[in-house]
Amino acid sequence: MSYDPAKTGEAPIVWGAGAPPAGAPEPPVNDDLERRLGYQQADFNDATWLPDDPTALTAKLLEDGRTFNGAFVPLVIHDPQLAERSYDAAEWAADLIRTEGGQRLAIAPFADKGWAADAPLSPRQWNHAAAMVERLEELCQRFKLLVIVNDMIGDQQVNEPDPFVEDLPIHYVLDAGSFVSDGFVSARLISPEKLEVAAGPLGERLRGLLRGRV
Repeated sequence: MSYDPAKTGEAPIVWGAGAPPAGAPEPPVNDDLERRLGYQQADFNDATWLPDDPTALTAKLLEDGRTFNGAFVPLVIHDPQLAERSYDAAEWAADLIRTEGGQRLAIAPFADKGWAADAPLSPRQWNHAAAMVERLEELCQRFKLLVIVNDMIGDQQVNEPDPFVEDLPIHYVLDAGSFVSDGFVSARLISPEKLEVAAGPLGERLRGLLRGRV
């Protein structure tokens, strides 16, 4: 992507408010609902943390014994200054997941400990997060992995498929970017606007909250 929305805080395209595809679920109509991107700490309580050394990772999977369908990967996706570090971490994680036969990379947004977790992102940060998800989706296509990101409006799941479906649960966390050891913590990113969101491709749904800003 040659356009860098993080420099302007604006979406590179004005997304229209057209009708959703045939058969798509109806979007929420309550514009007072918050949209949150990411996981709660409880989502990782039963997960096994994996090393990023290939040999040690294989040994840990054998020790744990649960099926390896993929991993939650801690990444800082809302901060432009950490974009390349996060991208490199995702690339390394994707390679490890694919090598071990996994099918999914779950983007787990993390943030610096001093970050105000209950405050909505700025429009610039939200747009950057959307652009990062789009980049990571393209990256994982190279490794034939499915990108998962927990996207909620109120208590309604926006995106599909759900990473917690019974046939492909994710039991592991892979901190390929060493974010946890550097003091970053799990975060749920809150959108800057409370709007209904039409169904559509992942990147478009995320950036849709900034519709009309350009």
